[in-house]
Amino acid sequence: MNFNVIYKWIKLKIFLIFGIIFFLTLLQSTGYSQDKLGTGKTNKKSVKVYEKPDLGSSNKITLSKNTKVQVLEYSNGWYRISLNKKTGWIEESNIEIITKISDKTDENLKPAPVKTGKVETPKQLPKEITINEVPDNPVKESSNLGFNIGFTAGCSISDFNGNDAPSDKSSRLGLVVGAIFINHFSDNVFLEADLLYSNKGAHIIENTNKVLLKFDYIEIPLLLNIKIPYTEIIRVAVGGYIGYNFNAAKITPSETFMFSDIKKIDYGIAAGLGFDLKIFNNSFFISSRYSLGLTTVHNASQIQLDLKNNAVQICIGWMIPYKF
Repeated sequence: MNFNVIYKWIKLKIFLIFGIIFFLTLLQSTGYSQDKLGTGKTNKKSVKVYEKPDLGSSNKITLSKNTKVQVLEYSNGWYRISLNKKTGWIEESNIEIITKISDKTDENLKPAPVKTGKVETPKQLPKEITINEVPDNPVKESSNLGFNIGFTAGCSISDFNGNDAPSDKSSRLGLVVGAIFINHFSDNVFLEADLLYSNKGAHIIENTNKVLLKFDYIEIPLLLNIKIPYTEIIRVAVGGYIGYNFNAAKITPSETFMFSDIKKIDYGIAAGLGFDLKIFNNSFFISSRYSLGLTTVHNASQIQLDLKNNAVQICIGWMIPYKF
């Protein structure tokens, strides 16, 4: 299998997706879809209302089936509701939207019918569309503030960039595994710091033999994540990384050589996409990330080579369902 061709294909797709997302972001402004807001009713015998959109938060009250509530906000599989001037959070699967705000708006904006033979003054359009109940605090609250921990694992497809990168190089397929730490600034913006074991390097041809240049790192990426408007599950991540090399070797068909002239510290920029999923009340995610090294892998004092790390990482992960 030619991993170099696969690597170039994946990199092209990532750049194309970034371009589409950037274009869509320019056309849209951040906000919540009104299709998820309006009047709803509980659809189960016993429905718990939580203080926050988190199963680990305190249970405020329990509602019976077919209880009507006002739906004020939607966020990652949770509805913020109002009942008797009190607010709380209900899981999406426990409520059914029966009247949407967008439906009410369309109905109110219809012109009054004109009967044949009579001239009637059209009804005045409403100046403002209101909902039945107003929450105690009409200012939108941030529901996801807090610190989360999770775990991730996946594959790394890496090779080298730079003027001295071998023309006959091909990609190395490696492993990425570690922990992620997230600090939420709001429902749509959070800072992510990872602690990863990451394989990098590439294959080259040496005396007709395929040789593996194997570089292994402990990496700490730091990325700002921003959710794409109206998607609820797709986010863009941008930032950088720093890595510590603890293993550098050249592996031939007959023997292994350990490098002594490889820099211990590697750093660069990183960008990617993430997809957040809710499955059985658990938070999972899929992420794809492209990292580009900004420093050469060799010590300049021993050898002058313009050779930098370059990798695409594709991972899946799970977030612990509690905030700290």
